[in-house]
Amino acid sequence: MEDTLPMALKWADAQWEGSRGSVPEPMRPDASERCYYRLRREGVPCTRLLLVGPDHSENLRWLLLGRELWHAGFSLPRILSADAGRGFFLLEDLGDLRLDRALRPESFQKADKGPISAKAPADTQPDTQPRANGADIPPAALLAYERLMVLTARLHNEGLGVLSRLAGHFCEEYTAGFAMGHEWGYFLKGLGLLSISYVDVPGLREEAMALAESIVSGEGGVFIHRDLQSRNVMLRDGEPFLLDWQGGRVGPSSYDLASLLWDPYASLPEGLREGLLDCYLSARKPLGVDPESFRRRVRRAAVMRLMQAFGAYARLSVEKGLAGYADYLEPALEGIAGLLGAFAAGGLESGPKVGDAPLGKAGPDASGAAYPRLLALAESSLAALRSLDTVASESQGL
Repeated sequence: MEDTLPMALKWADAQWEGSRGSVPEPMRPDASERCYYRLRREGVPCTRLLLVGPDHSENLRWLLLGRELWHAGFSLPRILSADAGRGFFLLEDLGDLRLDRALRPESFQKADKGPISAKAPADTQPDTQPRANGADIPPAALLAYERLMVLTARLHNEGLGVLSRLAGHFCEEYTAGFAMGHEWGYFLKGLGLLSISYVDVPGLREEAMALAESIVSGEGGVFIHRDLQSRNVMLRDGEPFLLDWQGGRVGPSSYDLASLLWDPYASLPEGLREGLLDCYLSARKPLGVDPESFRRRVRRAAVMRLMQAFGAYARLSVEKGLAGYADYLEPALEGIAGLLGAFAAGGLESGPKVGDAPLGKAGPDASGAAYPRLLALAESSLAALRSLDTVASESQGL
């Protein structure tokens, strides 16, 4: 990517009227292979962002979908100029206040005084600041979440119209089969990368398939972002703007809600999750399913989403060497185990109810637990991860 930067800067200068010799500042790295640079000009307060992406098919999806969403009135950074063939994009600069950073009490005060650091060199580890515990979430961040719920509801209400204009240029539909390959499979790969062994007991895969089917059945597909989490939302003047929309596809609306509300980067308290679901349900008309059934569906989607997140954190920390992502492995597993434990306990809002969706052959066992094998796997994996952390801490202390 470094070899491409001089060419990209020359291109950006040509697109940015009157610009000569823009100074690039590498943005804080994240999970993506794409690189962002903030461009500054001497004596000019206005800045631009330069995006350089190596994946041609991803670039094309990002560009086509982003333009359609922006012209449809959805809140995204405006794409000012593009060369999709070379992977160069010039964007408006929304600033530095990402939603996960806004959860810290000091964030809005810093934002008033100037940008929060986005000037870290390209080899800096990702953000690993403490997650919000709920009690100290700034009111402005809570308002931003409410506005994001309304934006998400609108995306689900109207987004299919955008996809209809992009035939052949978006990702495959989110189906039970997709979830098994890209989320359940990703989870198992993550366990392997961390050397956490498990026993593939009879019925385990069937329970995972039943979980996946329960998410997609009984609800018509909508346009979903598919990676709607706090690091993919920027705030400007309190308004949320979506990032990284290239994975958008047809799928269950419950998935986006699960991704946002059970986000390990944010660790939202349960009461806030309920209130934000209320906000979404008020804006999502018509929903097409019973609201209480939908709440249970969101919780089941959260299990599958957290499996995907766990696999991603394992890959990024082990294969990519981004050690900061290891901090979120335990919260992801805790979320999976907690949700599955609530299903087993038969909580009013937690477990599948008769008529929600088919449970499949693996269904509830005699104890009433909806997914006992998945719960056992989550609990044993969590114990193994904590044991690995203990061993690592003791080794560092020697």
